[in-house]
Amino acid sequence: MKLKKRLAIDGRSKVRTFWQIVFPLLGPCTASMVVLQGLGIWNDFLMPSLVLQSSKRTLIVEVFKFVGELASQWDMVFAGTTMSIVPVLIAFIALQKYFVKGIAAGATKG
Repeated sequence: MKLKKRLAIDGRSKVRTFWQIVFPLLGPCTASMVVLQGLGIWNDFLMPSLVLQSSKRTLIVEVFKFVGELASQWDMVFAGTTMSIVPVLIAFIALQKYFVKGIAAGATKG
């Protein structure tokens, strides 16, 4: 039995069709998921604190070390928190228009 050859759009391959037609339509959804998932990964605490060695810890885990049971270094906590917010804020500002489009596209019916 012969398999029928599927017709490609304008003679393009499947990969080229995906990258030139489908992927631009997925831009807002992709950007909003990048922001949301990136924020979740950036703020992850439990897994890095359990797995990483003491010399190579993430910023959130290092900030946690400044809070103690009897004494806390609040100036270091606030400085570390500010440093951890800056990259996320820059990424959100850069992807803000795509983020809003992605959220709006998922909220409408039809």
